[in-house]
Amino acid sequence: MTTGQRIKAARKSAKMTQKELGQKLGISFQSIAQWENDLRNPKIETLQRIADALGVSVDYLLGTYHLKGILEYRTAGIRDRILEDVKREGLSGEEFCSKLGLPIDEWFKWKEASSTSYLDYLPEISQLLGVPEDILTGKKADNRPPDRIRLLSAFDKLNPSGKTEAVKRVSELTEIPRYQRSDTQDAAKGTEDTSLPAEAPISGSESPAEGKK
Repeated sequence: MTTGQRIKAARKSAKMTQKELGQKLGISFQSIAQWENDLRNPKIETLQRIADALGVSVDYLLGTYHLKGILEYRTAGIRDRILEDVKREGLSGEEFCSKLGLPIDEWFKWKEASSTSYLDYLPEISQLLGVPEDILTGKKADNRPPDRIRLLSAFDKLNPSGKTEAVKRVSELTEIPRYQRSDTQDAAKGTEDTSLPAEAPISGSESPAEGKK
């Protein structure tokens, strides 16, 4: 990414328009557009003001973090699982960092594999995302069904009263036949496929004995 592309990415993450950023900096939105399209480069002192306005660092805007090398395989796996679960939770990078008390700059570094600071926050990330730390670190396989992940994620967002009510409602659903699992019934029926009616007539293949009524 170029400096202009980083400015644009940070501006969008901060939910600012070019006009709003220009107003913060006391310059025209046309200048912002020129920077983001790599038609001009801001001066270093202006770059610092841009970084302050967007809540990132000058190092991020310049892309110097890329000089730190490639992540080790296991660490990259932890990063990927965190990013995937954040996306699954429907959180933006800004919201995620805010909940952890981190600057948005950290999110950009994680996404670009230029920082491994997330390793210092694994317990907090585990609690926030509702994902066991052993799964985040890859020590245990993530065998959670998608529906269960969504259910537990929603449950973790409730306060104590909400959790009590949720348990009550789910318990009520287990008493309604059409919502009950049919594992026992399926086992008793063996491998019979009941998705289609038995002996469904095929067009043009009626038995001669049936004839027409």
